[in-house]
Amino acid sequence: MASRSVYSDPEIAETGMTETEAKKRFGKRYRVVRCAFTDNRRAQAIGQSYGTAKMICLPSGAIVGAGVVGPSAGETIALLSLAIAKRLKAIDLQSMTSANPTLSEIVQQLGTEYGRDAITPRWVRPIMAIKRVLP
Repeated sequence: MASRSVYSDPEIAETGMTETEAKKRFGKRYRVVRCAFTDNRRAQAIGQSYGTAKMICLPSGAIVGAGVVGPSAGETIALLSLAIAKRLKAIDLQSMTSANPTLSEIVQQLGTEYGRDAITPRWVRPIMAIKRVLP
């Protein structure tokens, strides 16, 4: 498994499969979970609350790929790379503990978002997505 980083502004990093690779290999049998840095308190504190993190997961919860665009993406991707290498499930990430506030908390947010979606009926998800966008 390869990890890639581009130290631009914003930083870009990914590990494992891309969405395109997952689509070729698994068809529609994968899920993408995204979280924005806008809710990350450390990103807000340093004035860099732009960007997003995403995780590509199988129905079993196995993480097959991840990407980060935003502050310290090259550092944050290391946690997601370790999760893939150790075969952690997406839901396992929500129990991750880190100092607060840190940029890496976005990894825990991904796990929490995955868990929230896992227990929410499919028909309710579009309604919740609209609610997240509204002020």
